[in-house]
Amino acid sequence: MRHLRFLLFAGFLLSSNPIQAGPLLPSLSSLPPGGIAGQSTLAPGVTLDWIVIEGAGYFNYYYELENTTAGGVQSFTVPGSFVAAGEFCCTLDLNFQDLDLFPFVFGALGHADIAFPNLGLPGAVESEVEIQIFGYPASSVVLGATGVTWNYTAFPGATDSQILFARSLQRPQYGSALLNGALASDPVPAPAPEPAAGLLVAIALAGMSARGWRSRRAR
Repeated sequence: MRHLRFLLFAGFLLSSNPIQAGPLLPSLSSLPPGGIAGQSTLAPGVTLDWIVIEGAGYFNYYYELENTTAGGVQSFTVPGSFVAAGEFCCTLDLNFQDLDLFPFVFGALGHADIAFPNLGLPGAVESEVEIQIFGYPASSVVLGATGVTWNYTAFPGATDSQILFARSLQRPQYGSALLNGALASDPVPAPAPEPAAGLLVAIALAGMSARGWRSRRAR
């Protein structure tokens, strides 16, 4: 039974089509020229604004953490294969509608329904924190082979982050992010794994599960 649960968990991590929850988690099957935007609830009181824009052979992922709780945020991790990651220091908020003035070209007016109509549809009630225009900075950004993590020192409550940026060569799908090391409530846009890589992971997990099952049976 244990190895079966392990395989089911592997399938969950590799799933490319989780259930979407209304206009704030729109389908990622195709990206309009101006990109696509939404909002994910990571935990009670912590949400994530996001925008994904397709470039010439790459995809730019923009995230902004919004923390309405009294507690802090220690880390935020997005899985997937990224070629670059960081954050924009001392910049405009992701929700402001004048991001066309931003040094990086978003191709849109920011995280607002004037640019992304789905944000204004019934049921798209966003949780917004506009305490800081410039956002709270990360203490470090760790880019690895399996994802990127933004770490924070004493990220206070009622605060938003700076604009988090990551670039990938893979198309977006919904994946399971981590907030403070725990699985987030909602999925977030993340690079879809290469088919071959996904198969290798599934085979490896299946092999580990089978080996553990045989070892326990031998005992």
